[in-house]
Amino acid sequence: RAIDKELQNNFWSCGLDPKLKTYETDYDKETRQLMTRYAINDVFAPTCLYFLLEKKHCLFESPTSELTLTSTSLPSSSTLTSTIPVNMKQQILIYADSHAKNIAKHQPSSASSNFELTVDWLSGRRWLDTYTPHLSAIDSIVTPATSSSLSSISSLILLIATNSLRNVPYQHVILQVQNIITIIRQKFPHITSIAVVTCLPSTKVTHRLPTVDNLNANITNYNKQLKELAGSYNIHVIEPLITTDDLFDGLHIDNAKQHLLFDPIFQYCTSLANPSDTERSQLQQRDTHHQQMEVSNVNDAQNESTTLNNAATLPATTSTSTISPLSVVNDQQEAQQPKIKTKPIRTPSENNARNKIRHKKLKQKLMTNTITRPICKHWPMTLIKQVLHHHLIPCEKTPYPQNGKLLLRFKTVEQAKIANVDLPQEVFNEEQLQYWSHKQTEQ
Repeated sequence: RAIDKELQNNFWSCGLDPKLKTYETDYDKETRQLMTRYAINDVFAPTCLYFLLEKKHCLFESPTSELTLTSTSLPSSSTLTSTIPVNMKQQILIYADSHAKNIAKHQPSSASSNFELTVDWLSGRRWLDTYTPHLSAIDSIVTPATSSSLSSISSLILLIATNSLRNVPYQHVILQVQNIITIIRQKFPHITSIAVVTCLPSTKVTHRLPTVDNLNANITNYNKQLKELAGSYNIHVIEPLITTDDLFDGLHIDNAKQHLLFDPIFQYCTSLANPSDTERSQLQQRDTHHQQMEVSNVNDAQNESTTLNNAATLPATTSTSTISPLSVVNDQQEAQQPKIKTKPIRTPSENNARNKIRHKKLKQKLMTNTITRPICKHWPMTLIKQVLHHHLIPCEKTPYPQNGKLLLRFKTVEQAKIANVDLPQEVFNEEQLQYWSHKQTEQ
């Protein structure tokens, strides 16, 4: 922002004009501060470079005590640059699925925070997906767009797990996490801090985990393994306190409860400015985890046995021998062979017969949710809707009367039964027409 010439003209002209009240937000003030530091660096850079080169030249050409003392008496570049105020914020990237969609709405203002947050979220993102590579985090981090984002940050937060754990055993998912962390360490060594958010609870089952107990056991075991992984891979684990009661559809967090997820993330981002706080929180987290592991060993064995017995359709679990993350990904890609479509091709006559059966069933279903009322002529639609609204009939689409009958269709059978009781049979006769017409003229 500070190097953009167009922004410089706009910000300086609006910021220095005392009659204008625009460009007074925290974002604009911060931009002008950055431009000021950029201008100061431009002024001091040639001087610092001159002193640096002159000092080396003097030491090399005339290594006498007199010249050395003369050169060392000059101010060094570090002295000059230390006088320039520098207030660099932590550049943090959140790489997430749809859970991070609304995090920008809850983010604290840039003036009060000591970090700058960037969010890269995609609905359906998971650790590894061999069928849709754009949803696979392992494949996406090496793309030019994501690599450019990762090259300009110092800390990374990974909020990915739900979509993977709803279809894959936790042992495979843990190996995928190890693999992506290894790739990030190798390709982006400048990233000093990596944090992983634990998997949020879910009640939205799949065909591979057909019961809520199997799904929750898979998520619980993953979170425990993730905490054990934090020490060996030098990562931080963020654990928001969210339960299934905080979900509105069994998968996504209710809007009123989203702060339960975002607040721990913001607290972690704030602690990155003070490394001692981060290290202290990691030590406390490890101690708490070891205490929990000693107490819950029996429960862990029961959960693992339940997962292995009930989830019979899951792929085979990985062996306990040491396996490199890259080889595990290759094995999983080979194991997930492309799906072969075996759907038979129907003839036109078979399609017509099938459509007739479907239309017949659909018509029967509509008739079960439909009630009929006799109606006289000259009833306008405005009066019909007033009558329905007066009797609290939840009819969204009101068709025109046909052959002296008014058909009212509802979404469910229960709504149709309630409306059949509440709506009288003679509600659309001539007397009611005169009554409602007279009432409309009075209004």
